[in-house]
Amino acid sequence: MPEKDPNEARWTIGQFSRMTMLSARMLRHYDRIGLLSPGDVDPWNGYRYYSEAEFAPAMVLRFSGLLSRL
Repeated sequence: MPEKDPNEARWTIGQFSRMTMLSARMLRHYDRIGLLSPGDVDPWNGYRYYSEAEFAPAMVLRFSGLLSRL
């Protein structure tokens, strides 16, 4: 597994939720079913942290959800 870059941007689930307009509940659901996992999970408290690598897949999920409503 590659080393984590300490300078890489990391967002909490709430921050990432606001950025992507996906609810924290949906992000947890996507993680649970293996569709979109956070880049890092704190082993002590279980907090999910997302990075730029998860942003594009999250936006695909967001827009596919919008398209399904048409």
